[in-house]
Amino acid sequence: MVAHRKLSDQQVLDLRELRKAGANQLDLAADFGISQSQVSKIVRGLRWQKAGGPIQRKRRYNRGR
Repeated sequence: MVAHRKLSDQQVLDLRELRKAGANQLDLAADFGISQSQVSKIVRGLRWQKAGGPIQRKRRYNRGR
């Protein structure tokens, strides 16, 4: 279990930039001391909305339709 830790706005911005550059969510979680689910919520803008940085939108898959 990962301990809860408060991130600074700069850390959230860095996390979003690293994810946009292709970093793995599990690696980011370990590096920032938070859970993978929190990383997911942060990069999708569900948490820390005002911190800034790139927001990853939900992917839409083309299933040949």
